[in-house]
Amino acid sequence: MESRPETPMPPDHSKKPHWPATRLPPHPATVVQPKRPFGGLLVRPPHPATVVQRRAYEPNLSGAPPRVVQSKFDLDGTWMQSVDDTTLLAKFGSTTAALWGALRDHKAEIGISSGGSGGGWNFSTRMLEISTSWFNPIKEYVTNGTKATELGRGIAALTHEMSHAHDQIVRKESPWGASKDTDAFVIAVLKTELRAWMKEARSARENHKDKSIPPGDDNNNLIKGWLGVHFTLKNGKNVLKADVYENPVVGRLHKYFNDNKSAKTTSTLADLLTASSNGLAADLTSYAQQIRDKFTSDDTTLRQVASAAISSS
Repeated sequence: MESRPETPMPPDHSKKPHWPATRLPPHPATVVQPKRPFGGLLVRPPHPATVVQRRAYEPNLSGAPPRVVQSKFDLDGTWMQSVDDTTLLAKFGSTTAALWGALRDHKAEIGISSGGSGGGWNFSTRMLEISTSWFNPIKEYVTNGTKATELGRGIAALTHEMSHAHDQIVRKESPWGASKDTDAFVIAVLKTELRAWMKEARSARENHKDKSIPPGDDNNNLIKGWLGVHFTLKNGKNVLKADVYENPVVGRLHKYFNDNKSAKTTSTLADLLTASSNGLAADLTSYAQQIRDKFTSDDTTLRQVASAAISSS
């Protein structure tokens, strides 16, 4: 008899954060920092208990050319270049392995900087930054198979940032080049982030299911958020009405829209998600379906698991 597949743990409502009613939680919900102008540090919405710094959309304001690195994965990431396909597929799920391999084999050069907190991809300098507490466990795992506590979170974070790198270098899609005073810029930000959030969640699910690497609370919450989006859309309800404290995907959408719109932005987030021409609605539907497809549990079971992340409006 086939064993029952694992599903994310149900939400713990006793730990629900108490955000001021007038303040949108940063999710999966973040510690709110003053909004910075384009070129400043952006805060990637983490789980309520986590502060994650993002440095994804920093333009080269000096006018100098981007720094030149000497190998595909440079600086702290030089060891990543020698990890072959066999090792990638043995150690990681297909999402992480595919991104890593594609960037390794591309002619573009990428700097990897380990340090600080959280992670980020700089579209100007093509520098990927990731916390040492996440990056070192990945190296140890590849080298000797050690599965440290932060391994699952680290792999998901690296996968997220590699998704941004892949968007810019391979897909040739990124916010870089769009005027920050236009809807096109905000749309580009949301499209690259939606894809990165999906790959972050999909990799966490794959690495848990196929490689027995615990995803951690943040990743479990993100997975439940995508399931919440899936069932909200399936019910014909409004995704943006989902509880931003319980649904990390919706919390992040609000956060990134508010942080990247300008005074000249005329469209609301709802406008952007209902305009079929920009592809955001199609992306949201497709990505949510991809996460749902990673489970063999029936809809009834998954609806129960993700119940707090589903909108009833």
